[in-house]
Amino acid sequence: MYIENFRDQIYNCGRCGYCLGGYISHVCPSRFIAGFESATARGRMLIAKALLERKLDYSQDLASMLFTC
Repeated sequence: MYIENFRDQIYNCGRCGYCLGGYISHVCPSRFIAGFESATARGRMLIAKALLERKLDYSQDLASMLFTC
């Protein structure tokens, strides 16, 4: 699975939420545009982790969430 190549980066995310606020929200306003946390860096990392651990099945919708920026 291609996502295996990103295992270190996926597990490096501490899910702290820093990417959700402060000046980051001005740099990456995807949360406010989409209205869902899955559009944020943390949300995408959680989706990627679930795919990596086979807790979610791959779908085109998940791929769109992961690769939308």
